[in-house]
Amino acid sequence: MSKNVPMTTPSDKRASRPSSRDEDKFIVRWVDSGREPLCGPNPNFLEGRDLDVSQGADRACTLDLPYPARRCGVFVIECRTCGLAVGFLTAGRPDDPRRVKFACKTRLH
Repeated sequence: MSKNVPMTTPSDKRASRPSSRDEDKFIVRWVDSGREPLCGPNPNFLEGRDLDVSQGADRACTLDLPYPARRCGVFVIECRTCGLAVGFLTAGRPDDPRRVKFACKTRLH
């Protein structure tokens, strides 16, 4: 099951209010695995993880994700500007990603 998922705001991790700027720039889909987590969260990240997969690129995007995710699955994010598509796995636990940063596709080559 896939559907577009609204962005969250930095001030409220559990908010489901979309940011019009982010909605215009990204397509975010939730791909639900239909599974609940089988193990507990990583105790080092009980308030979520900020993931940076930009490899230090000078042009990168940062995006807040709905946090925590509903359960095990993946958020697929596609940039409408450069076409880059990235996926971030979730487990529906406190150690899920809450913010992701990734390089612009033109900077990866």
